[in-house]
Amino acid sequence: MSEPGDGPCPSVDWDAGIGILTLRADGAGAHAQRATVTFHSRVWISLDDRARPVTVDLLDVPDVVARAVPRARRGHDDEPVKRGGIEWLLDPDSDWVWIPLSSRPDRTRLVREGRVEVLLAGDQPLRVRVWVPVSGATDRDGGWTR
Repeated sequence: MSEPGDGPCPSVDWDAGIGILTLRADGAGAHAQRATVTFHSRVWISLDDRARPVTVDLLDVPDVVARAVPRARRGHDDEPVKRGGIEWLLDPDSDWVWIPLSSRPDRTRLVREGRVEVLLAGDQPLRVRVWVPVSGATDRDGGWTR
């Protein structure tokens, strides 16, 4: 699944059958030094009524990744800062990152522990890949599940 122009993330690939979500930016930071950071995190993947991801939340982001995210105010009504790469927001009090993928409304949230890999070019995220178990908790009411 990849729907450019549907939201702020240039490329979104979601394979629900094996639990891999990949976000890619278009050529941002092509000449910057690249680094890959891999970590484990609590992950929320919010899905629309057709099971397409509309946001992804990474709740346990290491400092090296948090430093690359624009400092946003608390709250989900903030707009991502456009600096190239993947647009994302950070709660600076908790190092919780959320990435808007689409403007469609969410209907379900998958709550998982997963592995996250972030490819950075300088301070811009070029790719975020999340591996989550296929089975686990789901919040069908659109509210928060912990």
